[in-house]
Amino acid sequence: MGHQNFNRTDKVLESPCSDFYKASLRCLDTNGYDRSQCQKEFEDYKACKERESATRAQRRAEKNCT
Repeated sequence: MGHQNFNRTDKVLESPCSDFYKASLRCLDTNGYDRSQCQKEFEDYKACKERESATRAQRRAEKNCT
């Protein structure tokens, strides 16, 4: 049927922030899932997601103005 379902992980891996996401997971794995050791990776991923969200909102606003 032409429609392909994606789960949440698929969306994350296809996003522009996927490298930051993978770095966060790699850090957790390397550090025995001690979140306190991975704050920089979490902050980098969060900042990327915020930029991505702002970009989407800007594009949506520009589209609605035309």
